[in-house]
Amino acid sequence: MKTGKITIKQIFKDHFQIFWVNNKNKFPPKMREHTYIEVMKMIGCGDISVGYVAYICMVCFEIFKIGFTCKSRFCSKCGKKYVSQWVEKQVDKILDVPHRHCVFTIAKEYRSYFYWHKESLKDLQDMSYEVIHEYVNGVNSSNKAEYIKKKRRKKGEELWQSGMICVVHMFGRDLGFNPHIHALIPEIKIKGQEVKEMSYLNYEYLRKVWQYKLINYMAIKKPEKKGEYLKMFKKYPNGFYVYAKTRMKSAKGAARYIGRYLARPAIAEYRITSYSGNEVTFWYESHETKQKVVETLTAEAFIGKLLTHIPPKYFKMARAYGIY
Repeated sequence: MKTGKITIKQIFKDHFQIFWVNNKNKFPPKMREHTYIEVMKMIGCGDISVGYVAYICMVCFEIFKIGFTCKSRFCSKCGKKYVSQWVEKQVDKILDVPHRHCVFTIAKEYRSYFYWHKESLKDLQDMSYEVIHEYVNGVNSSNKAEYIKKKRRKKGEELWQSGMICVVHMFGRDLGFNPHIHALIPEIKIKGQEVKEMSYLNYEYLRKVWQYKLINYMAIKKPEKKGEYLKMFKKYPNGFYVYAKTRMKSAKGAARYIGRYLARPAIAEYRITSYSGNEVTFWYESHETKQKVVETLTAEAFIGKLLTHIPPKYFKMARAYGIY
């Protein structure tokens, strides 16, 4: 049993190289080099053997060395600093009006596609804003035929503008790959000089139109599965799950709330309860039962789960839409 504070960095130091030799082909080809580089940056974060800044006391001439930070989004320490800086920048940009936090989820049948095509996660961000943009412009029927008719009728008209800041989240509490969108939406809409409150959101609309867009998107991406995907309208009659109940009244609170999802590590180190050198034990709270679940994995299996959540190089985890 390892003693002292358990860190993700130590687990990776102990097992990553062996893991990578045996498992790198399980990762998308475009992601392999980038994944390896991000991990090595994280492992070397703060290590003075790979670079440092030296401070010298001009009285006693003692030298104090501080290792360079890695600035990797995979690094818990650097990610936390990045989030703090991002939140402070957003406070000046966000309108001082109530905001709604929405979560757009996808069906489990689609997760594999987005794992192998992570660049397509941007399309989820774009589609989530399309849902809100059409809703504020009155294209808000949950009936598919009526929805198409209303959408066509709105073309050419002056449109209302809402806004959205959204963040891609790629993991669930159990560390499984579960991409979804966290969106921050102001409760107003603007057309020219006219401003209207938008404190009511139709959940049935959000779920069903989000489902309609996503099913048709996947049918285009994988036409060989179109028939299977279209059956999902019946399999999920209430639409794909969208949560939109959390409301924040201040701009700073809203920025901090969405910021926590921006560079949040897949697992906080305090949830790792033991590390034997070969096995890692951690806990999470089940969404379904609200009970604490304790899970033990081999160190290599634990590493594998964390690596699936590294975003593509240069990928924007946060995007702004509409009035933002």
